[in-house]
Amino acid sequence: MEQSTGSEDWITELEQDERIGARKLWTSWKRKQQLLQLERQSHEQKVVFDRSYCSLENELVAGVDEAGRVILL
Repeated sequence: MEQSTGSEDWITELEQDERIGARKLWTSWKRKQQLLQLERQSHEQKVVFDRSYCSLENELVAGVDEAGRVILL
């Protein structure tokens, strides 16, 4: 917990820093955090979708890879 609080303090200080380089760094970090959150949400949606097919017993699910060259079973 102490480490988390320390990093939060550091982030708050960086956010409030008036130097241009510090502002750019904070803006970049914030954008990366937002993209990471979107990626996590997308992954979770895919996991839920995949799990919906796990309940099917003795059923085959087929597909095609990204390039459309290989049949997946």
